[in-house]
Amino acid sequence: MTSKIPTEFLHLDGPGRRFVTKRHVRLGDVDPSDQLRFDAIGRYAQDLANDDALDAGLQESLNFVVRKTVIAIDTPPSFREPLTCTTFCNGVGGRWAGRQSVFRGGHGALVTMSAVWVHVDTETGRPKKLSDGFHETFDESAQGQKASIKLLHDPTVTDDAESMPWPFRWADLDLLGHVNNAAYWRPIEQLIRQHRLSRQSMTAELEYRSPTPPDTMATLRSQLGTVPGGSEDSDTAELRVWIVDEASATTLATARITFPNNP
Repeated sequence: MTSKIPTEFLHLDGPGRRFVTKRHVRLGDVDPSDQLRFDAIGRYAQDLANDDALDAGLQESLNFVVRKTVIAIDTPPSFREPLTCTTFCNGVGGRWAGRQSVFRGGHGALVTMSAVWVHVDTETGRPKKLSDGFHETFDESAQGQKASIKLLHDPTVTDDAESMPWPFRWADLDLLGHVNNAAYWRPIEQLIRQHRLSRQSMTAELEYRSPTPPDTMATLRSQLGTVPGGSEDSDTAELRVWIVDEASATTLATARITFPNNP
């Protein structure tokens, strides 16, 4: 069984610019079950996107923040597995764009990620129009597909959701002084461990709803259940997650993880 492919995923061999590099899965990127973690996938994709922008000569390569991400894991990469990493633009808006990254392993691993990045003005912090150079470089690969920043998850926490504290630490901050997007995957990893889930055929959506101040003592709320599996004989399991700043009553991020519910 493979992951359900989200509609924003485009064919790997489509037209336009493709940036390709290679790397190996390192020791600090896998968990004790020898599966590449989601936070490592987020870092891989972030580095790949930045390398692509620098290779293209775009000066605004660091002036983007992630709005939402979806990761589809068909087979998770393992320790020391060689990866061919491909990234390209898969959607364009006036002030934001989509980026798809594909990690194909030499031992059979396959991970596909799509993220919508908002171009921001570093002085005002507000969304900024994409440059002409960006459009000239990346529009062709998007094949006319529009990127949307609309968030789809319900930010309201259900009454019966489980709860645990989740402090964001100084080590979660990046050069821009905010919690790096990959750090939000770490509480997801904690829940994957807590429920003893496999990443095989798993799809995870993460939406960033509000900036997280440094040293925020957040609360991790979660609910595990099932959703109809469509044409599948069995249901698909679903893990819903809310990362909440209780002090300001703000939902910082939400996640929805789906995977086969094998009895």
